[in-house]
Amino acid sequence: MKFKSLIFSILTTLSLLVASTVLADQSKDPPTCPSVSHLQKSIFVVSAPTPGDSTTWLVLQPPNHYGTSQTWLFGLAVYADDRFESYKNAYKALSRLGNSAGAYNVLGVWFCDYPAGMGTGGQARIINL
Repeated sequence: MKFKSLIFSILTTLSLLVASTVLADQSKDPPTCPSVSHLQKSIFVVSAPTPGDSTTWLVLQPPNHYGTSQTWLFGLAVYADDRFESYKNAYKALSRLGNSAGAYNVLGVWFCDYPAGMGTGGQARIINL
């Protein structure tokens, strides 16, 4: 649970920094989460260490529809010693990515979690650009 809340905090913070004009999706019906196969087809473009922990990195893909009608921001939290290793470990984790259990809403924002094993995990959130 601690790792899940860490991912939630990191993605929430970074997604607001990356796109300061992002607004939450206010729909009441749960959206369809992006499929793992769609997530695995995209590339990672941003990597940054988490504040206060230089060995945990957040690696993000660009906003994408991933075969759904919403725009999503997807990221993985991985352990690494530097930026190069964070990308390498993100692609390894992406290959192990498990299916989401379904979307959930936190304060009007829809999220989907994806287990990746070995202390890593991914999360997608709906954004409106």
